[in-house]
Formats: sequence, C-alpha cells, structure tokens
Amino acid sequence: MALLKVKLFIVLLLSVIIGYATNQQPEPFLTDKEETVEKEIAIGLLVPFKGTSEAELAARLAIAEANEPAGNNGVKFKLIVRNTEGPWGVGSKESVSFIYEDNVKAIVGALDSRNAHLAEQVAAKSHVIFMSTWATDPTLSQAYVPWYFRCIPNDDQQAEVLFNEIVTKRNLNKILAITTDDYDSRFAVKSLVKKLARMSRPAPGCIAIKDENDYTQLISDKITDSNPGAIVLFTRPEVSDDVINKIRKINSKVPVFGNISTFAASKKENSLNSELKNIFVVSSEKEHTQSEINFSEAFKNRYGYLPGAKAAYSYDGIKLIIQAIQAVGTDYDKIREYLIQTTYKQGVTGEIKFDDMGNRTGDFKIIGL
Repeated sequence: MALLKVKLFIVLLLSVIIGYATNQQPEPFLTDKEETVEKEIAIGLLVPFKGTSEAELAARLAIAEANEPAGNNGVKFKLIVRNTEGPWGVGSKESVSFIYEDNVKAIVGALDSRNAHLAEQVAAKSHVIFMSTWATDPTLSQAYVPWYFRCIPNDDQQAEVLFNEIVTKRNLNKILAITTDDYDSRFAVKSLVKKLARMSRPAPGCIAIKDENDYTQLISDKITDSNPGAIVLFTRPEVSDDVINKIRKINSKVPVFGNISTFAASKKENSLNSELKNIFVVSSEKEHTQSEINFSEAFKNRYGYLPGAKAAYSYDGIKLIIQAIQAVGTDYDKIREYLIQTTYKQGVTGEIKFDDMGNRTGDFKIIGL
C-alpha cells in the first residue's frame, strides 16, 4: 500500500510539472520596480529569407537611432533577426525561439501573409506583441488576437482605395487585373473582386503570370482583346517593372494601378523607365513629410541607396515598438494598451493608429509615380 501511494504521488508530481511547462507564459523581463535599471531590451525581427534584407537594414537603423545618447533615456535596445526560410512551419518555430530563447519583448514581422499567420498563433499563445509590417491578408486581423497589430493597410482597405479611384472618381470600365502566382497576390485580387461584386460592378478580367514562363504574348492578347480602361497590378515587386514595360509596348496610354507591394522595390532595385507616366499606387501617406525625408536621407547615408516601401514599413514597426517600451516598459499588456490608445504621428509611412482588431486605420489614397 505504501509503495502504491509513492507511485501515485510521483505520477501527480510529474503531471503538475508537465502541465506547468506546457502552459507557462513568458515572465515579464523585469518588474516595475526593476525597470529603471534595464540592461538591453531585445526586439525580434522575422524576415522571409537568409541574408540581409532591406527590411532588416531599416530595422537596424531604427535601433541605432533609439540607442543614440540624445534619445535613449537610459534604455538600450538590441535587434535579434531570425528568418522563415525552409519547410512550412519554420515561422512558428522561430517565433517560439524568440520568446523562450531570446527573451524578446515584441516581434516585428516583415513577412508574407502565410508566415505571418504562424507568428500570429505564437502571439496568441504567448501574449507577446506581434507587429506585422508587410502581410496584407485581411483574415490575419479577423482572428482577433489582441496582441496582433498591422502597420500596413490590408487588402480590403487597399481594394477600397483602388475602387474609389478607378470606378467612383474616374468612372473607368473594363478593369484588367494582372497577378503573380503567389499567396499574397491571390488574396489581394480577391479583395478587389469582392469589392466590385458588392457594388454590382462587372468582375475584372484576370491574368495570373508565372515568372518562369514568357508571359509577353499572354499580356498582349488579353489587352488587345479586352481593351481595358484600367489595369491593376497585384504582382511581386521584382517583376512589376517588367510587366509594366510589356504593357506600355502594347498600350502606352492605359492607366496602370497597383497595391503597395507592387511597387515596393527600393530605388536600387527599381529599373522602371521614369519617362513612363500614368502609373498610380495605393499609399498610406497624405503627403511627403519631414519624417519620410529624414528616414530616406538617413537610410541612404548609411547604406548607399534610397529605401523602398518594405523598408519604410519595417522602420515604422520597430519605431512604434520602441516608443511603446520607452513609454510604458516591457509588460506585454501595457505595450498592447499603449498601441491601441496612441496615435503615432512621426511615421514615415504616414500617421499610424489602430482599430480594435489591430488594423491600421487612416485616410489612404492613390498617388502617382
């Protein structure tokens, strides 16, 4: 009987230990009393591939500026970068590593939407803030994870801007949408199709191109046959210039529109003929601000070329997290409340404020390139 009691005690003890290990949440980095003697506060950055990206360079610039003596208020930050390159699910693994190995106080993700979903699931479990700077899939915020925020307009918001400009304002008919065959592009065009359907407008013609194929004839045939009043691109930035140059050889006058990611390439990578006009893109900026000018100059001075949109949103995401931590400390719930309640007026991508689902709000617009 005594031996049985010992065995039962051991089983119960193991159950408690395992339950605690699987359900424990990361402890706050420091108590409120200790926050005045903070050492270095780690912020995690998730990027899609190995090697230095433009988003990482912008994030490092934001960290360097925060650590300058004039602005650090005695608090130092460090950036820890992990990538999601590899088999499906790596994004989740790296997010967990951020929290339990690196002890980051927030995660910023310059990721596509598929990998952002994995990072969001980790945020839901750990309550660590996940600031998405590039993923535009609307369903990310529809999961209503309180620790999820997005500082780029989502696909539905961008589709609204495109519809208002193309249909309401310009009254252009026969829309032709050109996409690349990837997750984010497919979701983006779906948002425009749904918006047109809700407003009882004809569905756009669609072309899905693949990088490995010569799509010149496909585009030529579609434009010649449909004679579109407007072309909307939902293409990856690395192919958008080539697509536009092909369009212009067929029709030099048709207006071409794009979402934010279509024209996201940095100035170093952009080879688009500057003489080609009548090109328009969704923007979260109302006008060129001093913050944008300062960021562009600082980035160019540090790295030798002007940044693109992906860098700008990554920079804003990091700066937002830094400002929140400087204001309220490293408690996850306090950071969340700060982000919900604060309007960030110094954003290089425009003023940033969030709704109760973590979406960026604002009066987004169309600008000409």
